[in-house]
Amino acid sequence: MDLEKYIKKKEYNPDIDKTEIWIGNFSDTPTINPIIIILEIISHFQNQDYKIIVDDYLEYNNGKYWQKPLIFKDITFNESVKFNYISFKDCVGFEKCIFKKEVSFSKCAFNERVGFINCIFKERTNFRGAFFCSKSDFSDTVFEGVKNNFSFIHSFEDFYCENINLKSSIDFSHANFKKIVWFERAIFEGEANFSNVEFGSHKKNDLEYDEYTYMLEKCIEESVVKLKGLLENTPKFIENKNDRNEENSFFSITFNDAVFEENAIFRESVFENMTNFTNTKFEKLVDFHLVKFYKAQQFYSTIFLDKAIFSNTVFHEEAQFLYCRTDSNSYIGFESAVFKRSLDISRSNFNDKVNFWNIELEEGDIFTSSKYLDDFENPEEESKSTKNIPTIYKKMRETYRIIKSYFYSQNNRIEALEFSKKEMLVYEKELKPFSLDKFILLANKFSNNYGTDWGKGLLFTMLSGFITYSIILLIEGKVNNLLSVLLIYVSFFVIINKARSINEMLSKVFFVFLCCLYVTILCFCSFPFAINWDSFIQQYLNTLNIIDLKPFEKDENNILKLSGLSYLFLFIGRIFIGYGYYQTIQAFRKYGKS
Repeated sequence: MDLEKYIKKKEYNPDIDKTEIWIGNFSDTPTINPIIIILEIISHFQNQDYKIIVDDYLEYNNGKYWQKPLIFKDITFNESVKFNYISFKDCVGFEKCIFKKEVSFSKCAFNERVGFINCIFKERTNFRGAFFCSKSDFSDTVFEGVKNNFSFIHSFEDFYCENINLKSSIDFSHANFKKIVWFERAIFEGEANFSNVEFGSHKKNDLEYDEYTYMLEKCIEESVVKLKGLLENTPKFIENKNDRNEENSFFSITFNDAVFEENAIFRESVFENMTNFTNTKFEKLVDFHLVKFYKAQQFYSTIFLDKAIFSNTVFHEEAQFLYCRTDSNSYIGFESAVFKRSLDISRSNFNDKVNFWNIELEEGDIFTSSKYLDDFENPEEESKSTKNIPTIYKKMRETYRIIKSYFYSQNNRIEALEFSKKEMLVYEKELKPFSLDKFILLANKFSNNYGTDWGKGLLFTMLSGFITYSIILLIEGKVNNLLSVLLIYVSFFVIINKARSINEMLSKVFFVFLCCLYVTILCFCSFPFAINWDSFIQQYLNTLNIIDLKPFEKDENNILKLSGLSYLFLFIGRIFIGYGYYQTIQAFRKYGKS
């Protein structure tokens, strides 16, 4: 084959100290394959100090198989390079190549490794709907074009974009990554769109399937069959992929040390495993609206310099924002976010730059969570052996304090009370057993649930009066059945401790009352106390009257003549009765307190 007619010119370039060989004129011979010509010319000059420049467009849209490897190194493409609807059976590699015009691999299928390493794309790139069936590597590549389209791609193995530099926007919307994705030390100067991305999901999107089927039917039937097999996860399309080792089924994405200089959109994306955002810098908007994190997620030393939107985001496992940084213009929005296993923001400087309106925060067994205990086993933290690492109780308590302070700053006392209660509950767990502070907190919890439940306060007051009066009757020998009295004690203690609402509490009180009355009458055929109902009710109410110092001595027909021991228990009991009054009033005033 005469290769000289495809060499447009040879000239020395002093800037690179090499002779440039310009290849082109492919349209003069329509029957030839330009790639074959280029590869033969490269092979002919491979041992000489030449720079190959392809000065003609390359375009393949025939929907066929490409059987041989496609390898280019240090080549400059002056015109557009387009491979559409091609199935590459062997590896594809471009290293240190420069593309000066548009590059398109739309709807292509890469069966083996594909690499665009240390390349420069001067114009737009289009990989929309491509299938990457083996390892893909775009590391150290610069994207200078106005638009870079990676939407609807499917990656079945590791996908590397380390140290890439995005000068303009890039679109990964509706992409599906089956395994690890690396964006370590990447720089995003334009908008990055990761909306509706699925990381590690095996679900087939019917809309995508219909789109690909429709488009490929325009090509050849064989390609449709192959891609259908791929979408159904059958071994027809990817050879030697059906012996999958579940130990290697680790799905993740890495953005550590990446810089997003423009908007980053992750809206409605799905993260099947933990994503690495260590030292990631978001200089503009980052949008996680409607995103689902199915595994424990940490944002370690992440920098939010503008708006970070986590509205309606669902964290199914632990969520931690550790040493995250903001500045004066930052805003962190957690509106309507759902945290299934609580949240830790105790050591991030969100301060007044955060919004927690309408969040749902569930706890479960978080106090045994190894993620919160060990800060997700961060290696940098482990190396600081002398550091005073706070306990999980302090982390959770500080988190609730921050959220409580936010609601108070918004004059939202209703939500603030809920997180004040959570803060006290955690502090109570943190204290040592049998300490005075723990006793005070337990009394507060038991009597009005930290100022939020007047029903508990009322029931605590009534129970304190009942216990006081029944002890007095026991001392004075007026108790027929001690077992029934103890049953009433235990039942009401359980109700106060476990009931979550006033309606639930009242229903349980009524049920216990009927049970105790039934047991007393049917089993023991007597009222628990050796006095009639009228006297019992009258003297019980006298016990609740803490102003009356001698409640049993005003009635001449009174059957009780209290001993000194009875007066002692009356004095002690009325302390608890008075405390119950105070706690009930405090709970009634919960929305009016400053």
